[in-house]
Amino acid sequence: MSLHTLTWLALFLLLACLTFRRSSWGIPLYMLAFYALPHNWWWGQDSSFMSGTRWSLLAALIFAVGILVDQRARPREGRDSSGPLLLLLLLYALNASLVHYLYAANPEQSWDGLQTLWKQLGLLFLITRAIKDPFDLKLTFYSILVGSAFVGYEVVFNDAGRWVDKRLELAIAGDAGNPAAAILAISLPLAGYLVFYGNKLEKCGAVVSAVLVLETILRINSRGVLLGMIVAALWLVGRARGRARKYAIIGIALAVVAAFMQMGDSHRARVLGRFASSFAEKEDRDQSAQDRIEYWRAAVTMISDHPLGSGHGAAFESDLGDTYIEHLGFDKQRAVHNGYLDITAGWGIQGIVLYVAAFLFVLRVLWISVSLMRARGDAEAAFFGYYLEAALVLNLIASVFTSSLDGEWFFWLMGMVVGHQYVYAEAVQTDSADLGLTGRLAHADGTH
Repeated sequence: MSLHTLTWLALFLLLACLTFRRSSWGIPLYMLAFYALPHNWWWGQDSSFMSGTRWSLLAALIFAVGILVDQRARPREGRDSSGPLLLLLLLYALNASLVHYLYAANPEQSWDGLQTLWKQLGLLFLITRAIKDPFDLKLTFYSILVGSAFVGYEVVFNDAGRWVDKRLELAIAGDAGNPAAAILAISLPLAGYLVFYGNKLEKCGAVVSAVLVLETILRINSRGVLLGMIVAALWLVGRARGRARKYAIIGIALAVVAAFMQMGDSHRARVLGRFASSFAEKEDRDQSAQDRIEYWRAAVTMISDHPLGSGHGAAFESDLGDTYIEHLGFDKQRAVHNGYLDITAGWGIQGIVLYVAAFLFVLRVLWISVSLMRARGDAEAAFFGYYLEAALVLNLIASVFTSSLDGEWFFWLMGMVVGHQYVYAEAVQTDSADLGLTGRLAHADGTH
């Protein structure tokens, strides 16, 4: 057994034990299985490692037990928006169940998607129950940041992944590029938050993580994620106020400089050329960009014919879906490359309405929470909220160009948003001695 395997097993055991003391340690436990075992990052997949043990599922089960045995009470004065959010997503999952049993064009594919959806909802419930104080919330985003840095390290220093048409694909997204870039992009706004509000060690770690992740995203060269990063940066500058806006502008400027420094001349031309082709006239677009427009048109036609949905993956991983793209001369089993159309074709118009309603609810919760923090002068908590908004907006925009809107990282972000409101909206005070690490992590007092 390799040293890497032994180290991973030791970490898994340590985090499992910590989960029974403080349930929020179940979050890095789960992230360890998600990021550090790329070939087994999704629910329900058998793994050749350790005789096929499903590590993600095992981590989630330990997490659930940790929730049950966690004796820490949630402060009553904290606002909790998890109930309405979970209700919206429960309705979304129930609708998906009905569509699957009534209309699934590819029952096997649809069943896999339905199982994943229910498991994502269960994971969101666990995250919202585990976040009870600032330490729990920050432990969540540290898990994402460290996990992303690990993937970036493996790519940059160990040549992880495989190259297809001069673009990197990673196993954490099922040997795909665009979803992997979307997953990793979450960590960039979180790293930006630490650059300005972390201690010296955290600042250095955030910079290193951001450099590794940015390099990986540039190698993946996802147009959707690059556009999402631009929109998220504009959103952040527009939303932030006072010192937070100044920090945002500085952080974005440094990120742009870093990106150009990391790209060689040939790579820079390839990245910028691919990105610019998305907005070119038809005769100037590359084939990939033109194909996506054809996919979208076919999906719109399919939705108009089957507005109640045709099951997960129907567009275009079903015989029904194939009938809408066969005239284009494409091979079978093509993704629609648009998360909104993908969900609408799968779970129906009513499904996408419920799902988008959940995102609008989350953005409203965060907007109100950040406004309250600004009014109370809690600059750090407000700044954290701005960067959570940016991470969510980034992925919502990126999903226009890739079928990743149903990715579980959206559920992580939604859990962090309602956790942010619960922890900070009523200025809940916690006993730093109970937090187990440092008092700085426990109190968002904005003094650094």
